[in-house]
Amino acid sequence: MKHPRSIHGSLTKVALLIGLGIGGATFASPQIVDAKPKFDFGKFDCSKIAAEPVRLRMELEVKKTTDSNENNLPLSSNTEDEIYYSIAGLHVIDGQTTTLGRKEIRPNNPSKDVWEMGPNSNDVLHRSLYEHKIKMCDRAAFTLVISEQDNAQLKEIEQLIKDTIKLAVTAIAQEVGADHFLGTGEFDDKKALDTLISDTKAILGALDDNHDQPIGVVEISMSGATVKVKGVGSSVKEISSTFKKTEHELTGFGSKYRLRIWVEDGSKPAPKHRVFLDRSKDQCGEDKLWVESKNGNVLLKKGESKDVYVKSDRYTWHCGDLDENDSSNAPDSTNLAVTTRAASGREIRWEWFEERTAVADFK
Repeated sequence: MKHPRSIHGSLTKVALLIGLGIGGATFASPQIVDAKPKFDFGKFDCSKIAAEPVRLRMELEVKKTTDSNENNLPLSSNTEDEIYYSIAGLHVIDGQTTTLGRKEIRPNNPSKDVWEMGPNSNDVLHRSLYEHKIKMCDRAAFTLVISEQDNAQLKEIEQLIKDTIKLAVTAIAQEVGADHFLGTGEFDDKKALDTLISDTKAILGALDDNHDQPIGVVEISMSGATVKVKGVGSSVKEISSTFKKTEHELTGFGSKYRLRIWVEDGSKPAPKHRVFLDRSKDQCGEDKLWVESKNGNVLLKKGESKDVYVKSDRYTWHCGDLDENDSSNAPDSTNLAVTTRAASGREIRWEWFEERTAVADFK
């Protein structure tokens, strides 16, 4: 575990099946929350229904990190989780099934291969998982595995992964390959289903190889506008569920996360995702502080806080006189400096972020 730096839509039906593992936990029997479809989709002539763009999004919010449990150990100073995730999927568009493959998703940043989450870094991670034009009778299914890169030498991980694979395979077969799949009829493309199962096994197997901790294993299926949730394991607690959004509390490996998955109108502009990079402090005793942005100098007086979109990680700021120049030392890829001045005194607080338009993992 690395130490943090100075730190810091009709639209869609989503069925969410969550299987979590905790080191040493005993898995409970599958718990099924039934949400029966409001419509008989079999009566629709799907060829006459227009496809609409949809976007599937995820929000992961940390409440308690796995590493907080390590801090009871002597000389331990870990406070942040190192999060990444893997995703595999398929979709059925106009009756044509396509496998989407599998991907391991990490930050697009050469200096960071994980998202640090915890009290001194990111408290929320926003991601777009899937974008496509789909009809009411089209469908998609995904396996999503949220992981903590800890290289933990825990004997429980190997057996936990084996158990989780069995549970995930069962969930896929029951919820994607069965005739009760969201009331839309049987999905019988065995080759595509086998590929999704194989990809899921490979993703989970890689966790075992790397001794990383599976915070959550999530099966997502889409078609229409109904939500169905199946939670596997004693560490899954449903918080809320509607036709378009689900929220669960995940407590794998002593952690506590909120996982929200929802569908939105894909015709609207893709949202921007903001990722925390680092924070720092400087000093300025003058009444005026100027920070150079992409659109000119931004003025901050004492007690003010502003989002400053900077040209690069090396930007200039001026304390009082514009002739007095100082420069930042922000991390690579910084394009947003949230700048705050103390109401009194000299303190300047910088929080540096990378903000980018969301690009979906699958399209």
